[in-house]
Amino acid sequence: MAVTLGRLEVETADHVVLRYDLAGGGNRGFAALVDFLVATLVFVGVLWAFDEIARRFDAFGTYFGVLVLLTFLIAWSYFVLVEWLWNGQTIGKRLYGLRVIGEDGAPAGFVAVLVRNLLRLVDFLPSFYGLGLLVIIVSPKSQRLGDLAAGTYVVRAPRPKIDWFA
Repeated sequence: MAVTLGRLEVETADHVVLRYDLAGGGNRGFAALVDFLVATLVFVGVLWAFDEIARRFDAFGTYFGVLVLLTFLIAWSYFVLVEWLWNGQTIGKRLYGLRVIGEDGAPAGFVAVLVRNLLRLVDFLPSFYGLGLLVIIVSPKSQRLGDLAAGTYVVRAPRPKIDWFA
């Protein structure tokens, strides 16, 4: 594996070299905004559903804290589940043509996706991705702390161009 001028080269076991352009802070930031908008909508929807259920059973005050924590867990699982099930892409990453891959060039596995998204809390400090953006800029491989811990990279994954006349 080699990184030169924002380009990642990975050699597979079959000695095929895969070349990827590393994603910078700009595209990743816009994708993160879209993803946080989606996660916020999930949060509001789940909280509304829990509120309706709790009101029907007259137990809202009793379980309010548990319901809010469960709502945060469900909203946070959006990042993990969608990124894992969609082969390294979330809705924001798909819109901006980005993908999370492992060190071998394959889509990141479940554990790697889980680790990088758990460290999203640290990357988020002191304000909206302040530390994460700083680490992406300083890192020679454009990785945030979650990527460094999980051994993943965010690369540009343009849609293949189809020649309809071929």
